[in-house]
Amino acid sequence: MKNRDLSLDLLRILSAISVITIHVSGDNWNKVNVHSFEWQTFNFYESLVRFSVVAFVMISGVFLLDASHKLTLSDLYKKKILRFVLMFIVWSLFYNFIFSGSNNFINNITDSLLESEGTTHLWFLKMIIGLYILVPILRKVVSDAQVVKYFLFIYVAFLFIYQLGKLESTEMIYEQFFTETSMLIPLGFIGYFIAGYYFKRMINLNKKARTYIYMVGIAGFIITLLGSAIVSHIKGTPTELLYDNLTPNVAMATLGIFTFFNYRVSKIKFSDKTKKIITNISECTLGIYLLHPLFIYLLGHFGINTLSVNPILSVPIIVLTVLILSLASTALLKQIPIINKYIV
Repeated sequence: MKNRDLSLDLLRILSAISVITIHVSGDNWNKVNVHSFEWQTFNFYESLVRFSVVAFVMISGVFLLDASHKLTLSDLYKKKILRFVLMFIVWSLFYNFIFSGSNNFINNITDSLLESEGTTHLWFLKMIIGLYILVPILRKVVSDAQVVKYFLFIYVAFLFIYQLGKLESTEMIYEQFFTETSMLIPLGFIGYFIAGYYFKRMINLNKKARTYIYMVGIAGFIITLLGSAIVSHIKGTPTELLYDNLTPNVAMATLGIFTFFNYRVSKIKFSDKTKKIITNISECTLGIYLLHPLFIYLLGHFGINTLSVNPILSVPIIVLTVLILSLASTALLKQIPIINKYIV
């Protein structure tokens, strides 16, 4: 406890709350007119918390790429990868049973392990499994500071090219740079995984550099917010173009948040009691992530959603309710040994 980095625990907790916010505010995001007050409110909340998944990946990189934490291939697969594989199977079956019904579930048990209704958030587990498989290789990459800098430079450049490739007028760029040349390594979440370790363990930013990063982070949020509103208004329909985790604006916002927690929040002194509470909640964040869609669904089943009252109030109220229910459920599940080890 004495050497535990509570700033990462707090960032992990904030990210869990932010993921809930994404799914709560997104529940009716595409069901209201883009010119309405409700949609603008949903867009604000969505834009504000888009850093969440990327922050989770960066935090994972901080710990998994640290060579001082001994990790054999056997331990990597038995203690980490196997756990996420089992977790994915169990929760995929669970959600498909809940959303598909018993008859359809039994008849389509193979489909229950693939992406389908109610399990879309489980893509995160598959992505983490992929990153964990690469950990031994990526540890070699981060052992050389110059290689890391080069990789991150290429990664940032490719984020911009990837974004251009999503536009109809410039989609040929994507085809030329990625599909036809097979330049896929600088894409995906590998860059975020490495960036988490780099900015936490390999570099010490001075005050001026941090100020610039905070400004970049704020700019990233503004681009997401205004850009999403403008593009959606032009198209006349909600668009997720700038919500994508692999966009420069989301990367900018996440770097600002990550830096703030690393340099500012880390300096806050907490009492031993508060430290214990933070640690306990942090250890429940994966369970919160896995469980929260169930409670959003149940609340909606009883007619409680973001359009029940003014969304300025409904979104945070529902987020808080889902957070409490998910946290309490996770804490209970963690009392069961096998489930605690492999399921939450």
